[in-house]
Amino acid sequence: MDNKKFTCVKIIFSKYAKEIGVFRRKVWEVEREFDVDAFPEQSWLDDLDKTAVHWLVFNDGEIVASARLGVYFSYAETPYMEIMKPYKSLLKLPIASLNRLVVHRDYRGNHIAQLLDEARVEEAKKNKAKTLVGQAVAGRIKGLQGLGFEYIADIGRIKEFPKTELCLMIKKL
Repeated sequence: MDNKKFTCVKIIFSKYAKEIGVFRRKVWEVEREFDVDAFPEQSWLDDLDKTAVHWLVFNDGEIVASARLGVYFSYAETPYMEIMKPYKSLLKLPIASLNRLVVHRDYRGNHIAQLLDEARVEEAKKNKAKTLVGQAVAGRIKGLQGLGFEYIADIGRIKEFPKTELCLMIKKL
């Protein structure tokens, strides 16, 4: 399979909220790094989902990938700012943040993440963001660098992935 078979669809979050939350949790709960106790209600959603732009990738009507992009006009509202704080001087407002990229295990290796990343970069440009950030796992560094992101530093962990080191990737727009 390759990404030509898949289409990235920008969706209205409220119409798919439940499905997205369940999909995220279902995919990540089998990953040993994910803390299932962080989301005991069997759904992985947060308040930032309501104001973000979301995309889904389908295969025969089933969700196989999802991702979101938020645009933030203050440092205080930017997700994971606490672990990016040492690099705040590199972050120009408004900041667009890549979050919650989830690709079902059976569909990895088909460049679906790239489709979602490209859509989110274009959306960030449309929203006139000056900085695009991603808190990426090691396996995502090369893909993001291919889209013009710069690796900045390892920045720590988040509650959902307490055993996984994240790195800060930045793209200036």
